[in-house]
Amino acid sequence: MKHSRKGVRNRDFSSIDFKYRRFCFPLVVTLIILAHLSILAQTRTVGVISMTADTTAGYTLFAPLMGTVTYLVDNFGREINSWKSDKTSGASDYLLDDGSLLRCESLQNRSFNAGGSGGRVKRTSWDGETMWTYDYSNSSHCQQHDIEYLPKTGTVLLLAWEVKTQSEASAVGRTATGNVWMDHIVEVKPSGSSGGEIVWEWHVWDHLIQDKDASKGNYGVVADHPELVDINYKNPDAVMGGTSTDWLHTNAVYYNEELDQIMISVLDLGEVWIIDHHTTTAEAASHSGGKHGKGGDLLYRFGNPAAYKSGSNSDRLLQLQHDAHWIPKGLPGAGNVLVFNNGTSSRGSSVDEFKLPVDADGKYDLKKAPEKVWSYAPAGFYATNMGSGQRMANGSTLICHGPKGTFYEVDTDKDIVWEYISPVTSSGITQQGKSPGGGMGMQPNQCFRAYRYAPDDAAFAGKNITPPAAPVEGGDLITVKPGKTVIVSSSGDAQVPGAFSLSSYVNSSNPALATAVTVTVPRNSDVTVKIYNAGGREIATLVNHYLSAGKYSYTWSANGCAGGIYFVRLVTKNYATAHRLVVLQ
Repeated sequence: MKHSRKGVRNRDFSSIDFKYRRFCFPLVVTLIILAHLSILAQTRTVGVISMTADTTAGYTLFAPLMGTVTYLVDNFGREINSWKSDKTSGASDYLLDDGSLLRCESLQNRSFNAGGSGGRVKRTSWDGETMWTYDYSNSSHCQQHDIEYLPKTGTVLLLAWEVKTQSEASAVGRTATGNVWMDHIVEVKPSGSSGGEIVWEWHVWDHLIQDKDASKGNYGVVADHPELVDINYKNPDAVMGGTSTDWLHTNAVYYNEELDQIMISVLDLGEVWIIDHHTTTAEAASHSGGKHGKGGDLLYRFGNPAAYKSGSNSDRLLQLQHDAHWIPKGLPGAGNVLVFNNGTSSRGSSVDEFKLPVDADGKYDLKKAPEKVWSYAPAGFYATNMGSGQRMANGSTLICHGPKGTFYEVDTDKDIVWEYISPVTSSGITQQGKSPGGGMGMQPNQCFRAYRYAPDDAAFAGKNITPPAAPVEGGDLITVKPGKTVIVSSSGDAQVPGAFSLSSYVNSSNPALATAVTVTVPRNSDVTVKIYNAGGREIATLVNHYLSAGKYSYTWSANGCAGGIYFVRLVTKNYATAHRLVVLQ
């Protein structure tokens, strides 16, 4: 039985073979400016927005954060299966090898009322029967954000908070007032239909240092002990300012079976930590023992050296990040770490891949920063919180923009080959042609993560995965475009334009490249630029996301398209315009 969460990132994803690919002779495109075209007013608003023949085969799992149903859809947005519950999502969901769903659920614990609060882990069969539940929720502790299934032992790692009083926190040198939630991990062995035994645990509380009160036992020089956590560090970029009750806000836990190590993402410190799982609970509470002789102290940390007084803000690699995990063995970049780096509104977000300074035995050089070896950071890409990234066998990466409930697949050239907007909101299913609502930030269709599973995944063995005729949101299926959608975006100009505009020119030296389209954006906006044929059918998407004010250039290749009339259309919230393209074969 393979590791379920690794399995979603470690299957053989092969490109879909579309037999209708066509080849057209070089095309010449001329442009004629045309007024606003009412026949193109209808655009896709939810479901599959764009899809090409380079889209990776598979089925995508997502759980609307404000909903009670988890969905598995094919690349056309058709529902393959769904799992209903009477509780809203606790953030993370995973498909296991037997086709069951392992899900975090929110028990609405009033003692821990921050984002990501869960409290219950639930396993549901493919057919919707409850197999197991486990509650880790009371006034002193609560499961939160994420879980991890360990198939070798059948146990589950739970990421959780535990409350420490102000007097307890003061006793270990914390200067901030009030109670504090300290993150910890418990490993649970399921028993029966609703029970479990904690067989291992790790608490950050056991690995603190401070340099404010020399009378305390954990007093020391913070910079000399990167293996310990400074209880008085205040991250200026922290969601809660670094001084609140929810001090760390850890949001991801991941297990590396080969190294027997655990990785966690500590959002409000802007760091990723790695600890040794090859310990007893007693060793995990100490500074010795385990495979590397460090007990439960940090084996490695990266993202924000200022957290342990070994760098400045200019040395930061991560800000408010999510979904930090090792890329599994057998995939491009195996052993590296992939992180959804949320960043800030001025910096924007990115999905980053890091190579860690580690040897074959899992020993790290704590004094060395990791090397960034890949990054996806297009102009205007920003998620205030949440998000995920998943590497696939062909080198593509599936990205979840959590606040907008939007999923992208980008290929090795960083071109978008599949885009999907979740139609599921807290109010139900949004029908095609209507907006899921919300503003520029958090929307009612928000999703914590999204994962794609290959068609030959063990979870689907013996299961009926025949899709229905229509997608979840209703309406017609999107027409798959031959070849990849070319999205070549320049950086935004520093000068802010005075008005929206759309212009274009023919590349006379290479007619096959059709045209370059220039878009000017006077203010930060959600912008859509698409190509349509004369019948109003969408042919290609040049841009369909949030852009900062500036000037952008996009290129459309007409290779594979028949001669005739086409249109390029720019749409924003309060502005729309279009140009006519005459394609001569």
